[in-house]
Amino acid sequence: MSHLPSIFLIRHMRIYCHRLALRVTGAVSESDFDQGTGHIEQQYMLDIDYRDSWGVSQWHQNVVKALPLQLLESLVIRARGFYGPSQDFVDLLTHASSLTSLTISSLSYADYLIHLAARPSSILCPRLRVLCLKDTDISGVQLIQIAVSRTRMVNKVGYYTEDVARLLVLDIGGCKKIENKVKLGRKLRAFSLDARWK
Repeated sequence: MSHLPSIFLIRHMRIYCHRLALRVTGAVSESDFDQGTGHIEQQYMLDIDYRDSWGVSQWHQNVVKALPLQLLESLVIRARGFYGPSQDFVDLLTHASSLTSLTISSLSYADYLIHLAARPSSILCPRLRVLCLKDTDISGVQLIQIAVSRTRMVNKVGYYTEDVARLLVLDIGGCKKIENKVKLGRKLRAFSLDARWK
């Protein structure tokens, strides 16, 4: 008799929020995901599908309260059609404190993303090394704020410890409010960031 693996083993999660549907998938390793489609190759890990309006409007409660996020290493959030308060976004990332890689796609409001800027009093995703932003409304100024806070500012105050990492890779694609990518790319490289444009 085989045993189902514990959901506490999940290290990689994808959350897709689209209008009246929310889908959460999870896997133990990245290789469990089909990279082309985002589907889990091993169906027994985690696959949750919410199909009503309350499931999406309160998606943070469905995910944060129901699933163990503390040990996640990577998280992909595709939030087309999500219009909840930014505190929902903050709550989710507060619980996912071990993330080293975060991908945010199709999030209309850049106000959510500015919470990724580190502050001496609080830092979401303190171990974050790779940040991917796809089709969001983030501006160049907001991107610089996040980059400075997770590289130079944190370096100056000696804030890096074993538990707080330095952002290394910034992967950006389809962010239409970013103007003059060449100039912005130079600024980001000045922070010793590997800035990748798609």
